[in-house]
Amino acid sequence: MMIKFNLLGGLLVMLATSLHLGASEPDVSEESQPDMSAVRIEWKDPENYFDVESADGFDEDFRDNVFFQLEKHIKKIAKQLPEGQRLKMVVTDLDLAGRLWPGMFYGFNGGNDVRIVKTVDFPRVEFQYELTDEQGAMVISGDENLRDMGFQQRVSRVFRSDPLRYEKAMIERWMRATLIN
Repeated sequence: MMIKFNLLGGLLVMLATSLHLGASEPDVSEESQPDMSAVRIEWKDPENYFDVESADGFDEDFRDNVFFQLEKHIKKIAKQLPEGQRLKMVVTDLDLAGRLWPGMFYGFNGGNDVRIVKTVDFPRVEFQYELTDEQGAMVISGDENLRDMGFQQRVSRVFRSDPLRYEKAMIERWMRATLIN
């Protein structure tokens, strides 16, 4: 995995030359897995999502890893829900921060594209959710269209090296404000 950072005209340029977002193979050991029964996430029609594209052209593998990393983070935060509560999410669209551009526009000689992160290319996710209690009664539900237009000003040091830091921070803020009181 190689991530290359350059500041070009105030833009952060990130070139990922492997399929994995800053991680080696996903850790699927028993102890690394969050409680699967408390959270269920469906990625509905992901081929129609606005932007979950890889810089190296392996979109399906990249998309699967994005989903894995986001689910892992959501499940980690959901451990703070009251015991017995269950969260179901149906994600209908995802737009990662930044846009893909041909690498040659930014001085990279390889055939790879680069993800350019500018303030106008903020992260966005649309989903429906249901939070139920231990008897299955509805606690809260709704449709969300999260957008974080100030994403570059809000990210903490905890996520600084994570390629999905903007998306994770946006979803975590929503979960803490809406589900974890």
